Amino acid sequence: EIHIECACAYYQMGELLSAGIEFRRAANFYQSFHPHNTAVANWLQGCVYWRRAKISDGIIMWERCCEIFRSMIVKSRQSNWYAEKSNDLCDTLQNAIEAGRWPYE
Repeated sequence: EIHIECACAYYQMGELLSAGIEFRRAANFYQSFHPHNTAVANWLQGCVYWRRAKISDGIIMWERCCEIFRSMIVKSRQSNWYAEKSNDLCDTLQNAIEAGRWPYE
């Protein structure tokens, strides 16, 4: 979780490149054993890409997050939660794509 903490600190200081690097490190670290945290790190890295005007890269990261959460519907005991959250995330992504702008303003 240290990578997530560092990334958030960098993000708050406006150091978006460093924040993205730390979110990527977190996603890589969690990838083999914690899909939920991998998905969250991917979503946050996607946010950084959007803020850096690398929207295509942001969309790719958000799609990865949606895919992981969809896969967790089948694999998790909390399937209803993952179904609801994957729908929310995918809707946010689709709305952002259609509007062509950052969805969190």
